Amino acid sequence: MNDLKEKFAAIEHERWADWQRYLHSKCTENKQGDLIIPNGYKVHLERQINTPYADLSEEEKQSDRREVDRYWPLVQDVEVAHKEDRKADRERITELEDTNRQLCFNLDEAQKVVEAMNKRMAELSQKVSDDVLPNSY
Repeated sequence: MNDLKEKFAAIEHERWADWQRYLHSKCTENKQGDLIIPNGYKVHLERQINTPYADLSEEEKQSDRREVDRYWPLVQDVEVAHKEDRKADRERITELEDTNRQLCFNLDEAQKVVEAMNKRMAELSQKVSDDVLPNSY
């Protein structure tokens, strides 16, 4: 899981760095080296900050979707791995259910054998008892 986290972190850093390059390109630098965001762009950013995704323009939504595309292959890999794990789990459950059915069948058969053996032992015991202690009444 740490490997996946590192992959996401690398993508996030790349996304952040691209955003910073873009933002810096919109700014002007003063004599002290400070970056100044032009007021018109600041107003634009503040409007976007305060707008829920559902209310963004289609162009703005598409921009956000392009950012998600950076992550999407990893999400799909996780989804595929999850589906494969669930499939393996279902197969293992089926195997365990089959084994359980076989054990229950074997237990039923063993109980029948034990019952038959007990019946036969009772018959033999009775026969031995009859042979040793003849009916003297």
